[in-house]
Amino acid sequence: MADEEKKDVSTVDVDLDAIAPQVKKIKFGGQVITVNPPTTRQLLALVLLGQRNKEKYNNPEKFTLDDLDADLKAMKEEISNVILELKDAVLSVSQIQALSELVIEGAMPGQLKELKKRGIQIDSPKVPAGL
Repeated sequence: MADEEKKDVSTVDVDLDAIAPQVKKIKFGGQVITVNPPTTRQLLALVLLGQRNKEKYNNPEKFTLDDLDADLKAMKEEISNVILELKDAVLSVSQIQALSELVIEGAMPGQLKELKKRGIQIDSPKVPAGL
């Protein structure tokens, strides 16, 4: 029976382990902190905030410094929901941006990362057949 189970593992149709998001590590304040993959809600919240901010800041005449402060606070709060150790941390704009990218990209399977490197989006007509 054990031999049959070993054979079955090598013939799986979908290897969920291969596409599972990976745990990341960051260094902050001299400590190494483990960053677990975000939940779907956390991921969507960060992505939506990022999209909203990108649209807003592409039109500089439509935002104020108060908007910027509120948006950075919202991003920090969402990041802190993923990385609890940063809840009370004071983070710079560049740190918030780097953490946001790490969390979002860390949730993508490897194949999607490779496509992104090549400038191909999933909804792009450039996606090769078979992907």
